[in-house]
Amino acid sequence: MTIERILANWFGSFTGPVKNLFVVGGAVRDRLLGLPAGDLDLVCDGARETAELLAVKRGAALVIFERKGFPPCFRLVEKDRPGSSIDISPLKGGDIRIDLAARDFTVNAIAMEVIDGVRLGEIIDPFGGASDLDLRLIRMVGPDVFRADPLRIFRAFRLAAELGFTIAPESMAEASGSASLIPAVPGERIRHELQLFFHRDNISGLAAAMTETGVMDRLFQEFPPRDFFRPDNTGSPEGCTFSRVEEILDNPEILFGSSSAAALRVMDRNHRRFLLKTAAFLLDCFGRLDAEMAEVAAMRLRMSAKQRKGFLLLVEGFQF
Repeated sequence: MTIERILANWFGSFTGPVKNLFVVGGAVRDRLLGLPAGDLDLVCDGARETAELLAVKRGAALVIFERKGFPPCFRLVEKDRPGSSIDISPLKGGDIRIDLAARDFTVNAIAMEVIDGVRLGEIIDPFGGASDLDLRLIRMVGPDVFRADPLRIFRAFRLAAELGFTIAPESMAEASGSASLIPAVPGERIRHELQLFFHRDNISGLAAAMTETGVMDRLFQEFPPRDFFRPDNTGSPEGCTFSRVEEILDNPEILFGSSSAAALRVMDRNHRRFLLKTAAFLLDCFGRLDAEMAEVAAMRLRMSAKQRKGFLLLVEGFQF
C-alpha cells in the first residue's frame, strides 16, 4: 500500500484543520527504497487534538505512549483492522527541520509534507538521508544521538540487519563510546530491539560488531569478563555458535539429538528464534553460559515468564 492510500483512508473525509502535517521516518525511507508503506509516522501541530478527532471520526482506538523526556505519541488503531495503525506526534520546535534534527539516523530523518490530508509535497532531507540510502549506510544524525537515548545503539544494529546496510564507522565509534550508558536502558526496550534483530538471517557479522563495541559487556555487567568472541568457530559446546543457529533451527537434531521434539515444545514457536539466538550469542560473547548467567540474562532483558522458562530449560537441559 502507498503512503497516499493510507492517508486517504485516514484523512479522506476528515474536516478538521491540521497545521504542519508531515510523514516522517520509515515510511518515507521505504518509499525511496521502492518498498511498500507500512504504518505511518506523522508529526503535526496540535497532535493530541488531531488524534482525538480522527479517533472519533474513524471509530478508531486511541493509545497514548508517554515516556519521560520525550513528547507523547498518539497511536490510532482501526478496531475492525487491528494491524492498521498510524502514529501522530507533536512537531518538535514548530519546524520540520528542527524535528528531523532530533531523530536517530539520517535514513529516518527524511520527511514529506502532507497537503490537504492526502497529497504529498517534496522530499525534505536536510541530513543527506537519501544519499546514505544509496550508500546503504546507517549514520547518526548528530553527535548526541546515542547519548539522548542509548537504546538507539541497539536500534542501529537492528536497522542495519533489516535493511542489509552497514553502520558508518563514525557512528560505530560513537556507539562504542556511549556503551557505558546502556545500563540505564530498561530491559524490555532492549529485549524488543534484540527480538527484531535476531529475527533476521545472516547477521553474524553485525553480532560480532555489536560485541566488539562493548555493548554486551555493558548490558551484562554481572557476567565474568569476556575472553573472546568466535562468530565462525565451531569449537564451542555442542558446536552451537551464533553462526550455526540458522542451521540448528532448520535441523534441531544437531544440538538436541533425540530430545529435539521436547526442546521445540519448551521453546514456544513465537520465541524460539529469539531464545536460541540469545543463548548462542551469549555463549560466543562470554565463552560460557551456565544457569546462573542465564537467570541474570532473563532478568536483565525482562523476559516474560514463558520466555524465561524456555530460556532456562534451554540452557540447563540441552547440553550448552
